[in-house]
Amino acid sequence: MPKDDSSGTDKSRQSTQSFLQRFIDYIGRHEIRQKVQDEIIDPLLNHVMKRVFPYIILTCVLFILLLLAVLITLGIIIFQNRSPGVSVVQPPFLAT
Repeated sequence: MPKDDSSGTDKSRQSTQSFLQRFIDYIGRHEIRQKVQDEIIDPLLNHVMKRVFPYIILTCVLFILLLLAVLITLGIIIFQNRSPGVSVVQPPFLAT
């Protein structure tokens, strides 16, 4: 018959919770948070932004070019429909 080792798991759970609570209290101190931010988080974010920034700019430029292409296409369509001498030919499958 297997032994019931619930007291061992309770002690393990309590020690884990105790360790986690001490760790949270340690990290919660202002000077530690500031040190982590200054020495780990800020350099990491700066590095990531230096690597990603060209792609952000490229995406913005492509979006603006796409928007201009759509606006020019819309302008051409509107201009063709308003010109009295130009008739728009409809494809046979759209003719009613």
